[in-house]
Amino acid sequence: MFRLITVVFTVLVLAVSCTTVMAEETNPEVRALLDQGWEHVKLMHIDLGNLDKAEALFAKALEIKPDSVEANWRMAEVLFKIADNKPMSEDETTATFVKGLDYAGKSLELEPDNAGGLFWSGCINGQMARRVGVLKALGKVKAAKKDLHTLVEKYPDHRYATISYAILGAIYSSTPWPMKDMDKALEFGQTAVKRDPKLSFASVELAMVYIKDDQYDKARAELNRCLEVKDPTYIWDSTLKNWPKAKQLLEEIKDK
Repeated sequence: MFRLITVVFTVLVLAVSCTTVMAEETNPEVRALLDQGWEHVKLMHIDLGNLDKAEALFAKALEIKPDSVEANWRMAEVLFKIADNKPMSEDETTATFVKGLDYAGKSLELEPDNAGGLFWSGCINGQMARRVGVLKALGKVKAAKKDLHTLVEKYPDHRYATISYAILGAIYSSTPWPMKDMDKALEFGQTAVKRDPKLSFASVELAMVYIKDDQYDKARAELNRCLEVKDPTYIWDSTLKNWPKAKQLLEEIKDK
């Protein structure tokens, strides 16, 4: 009897964990809108206007179901991408990031520690800190670290965990002492690339850690490998951000 109870309890825990990890929307109408929006996000490298279309679809989903965990973190995601990719004033960029952070926060209020909410909260805080300089935004750096560490600890096999390792590597290599830790930066950066060798974002972030550690040969090797990948995990991010950044970094370290 005790063994049966233990098995049932384990199954229930796993079921709850799976729900928390994915936080997937099950309402058919909302699900359809979110899927349509995601298809537009995947075409952002062809036309950034696809992000506006995705935002409109996610907004419609939230009109139907404001308490949808997934719709809230999906909105956070598309607002992050709009702020990070579309040309706009500094004030508009900041406002868009803040709006995205609000949606990520709402997602976490609805379902604490869901993977999507943690990831996009961490991403937005981290990117806002990177834009203004970590010394001016240590609060955001700490918030990003907290969210991303929670994600990789709770959901080590989630696709967002791999990207989180890359971001954490960047954070540990960029922050001032005593938060700076190059050993952790290298460990996390290498873990991300090992988990997904086709994730160009991870390759670029690891290369930047190598550069900060004066390991230029390793940086060159990783950047060249990144540029040779023909089928990256996220073609939109590779095209718009990571491949151009890899070429820029190679040029910057060509004589080192």
